[in-house]
Amino acid sequence: SHRREKWFFAGLALCGVLLAFGRWNPMYRVLRHIPILNLFRVPARYLCLTSLGLALLSAIGLEALERQAKSRPGPMGWALLGVIGVSLAAALAGVRSAPDVEGLVAAWRWLPMTFLVATGAVVLGAGRVGTNLCKMAACLVLLVDLYAFGAVLDGTYNATVPHQEAARKPQSLSWFAQDDGLYRLYTKEEIIPALSVMRESYYPNLALTYGLPSANVYLPLVPRSYAAFIDDLDA
Repeated sequence: SHRREKWFFAGLALCGVLLAFGRWNPMYRVLRHIPILNLFRVPARYLCLTSLGLALLSAIGLEALERQAKSRPGPMGWALLGVIGVSLAAALAGVRSAPDVEGLVAAWRWLPMTFLVATGAVVLGAGRVGTNLCKMAACLVLLVDLYAFGAVLDGTYNATVPHQEAARKPQSLSWFAQDDGLYRLYTKEEIIPALSVMRESYYPNLALTYGLPSANVYLPLVPRSYAAFIDDLDA
């Protein structure tokens, strides 16, 4: 039944959040002894369970809203559609007018409220507008939310630089070329700086690009001995 499905997927989403707490979750240490689950080196990857649970809950909710939809919207339905439009327009204006990444991050202090208002209007308007309008409104809220979130990523993790800048060799490369002895570069990775600083600091695996021996390499699964070695360097 839909009731059982809702509770199951809600529990799945909550389980993913609790597991993502990592060492701050007392039960997380038990996972070390459970096959397959003990291979998840990054606790945040358990959020895939949360994403799956929330996505399926959204689908169940949309089906329920469709059953309440009317053929033609009334005055209240049009008013709620207007609230959705104004909320999304405000969100788009806030994102488009942000001068830089700091402005986008600052905008996210109030953007959740606009999306909450728009989502609430979709839920309240489900029984007052047609099925197609309900679907369209829900999709628009989702698209604008993703656009606003992606704008921050475009200026940080997904930021790009011109090809000439990316192909330029680090300034310190000529200095390392003068050292004929044995050495390995080590970069502390806990703080992620700007892209230009990452290149000059030879973040993994940038040192390999220029043939420099590196003590730290980015690996999807970290060997135990290597993790102990890196921990000793950071101690």
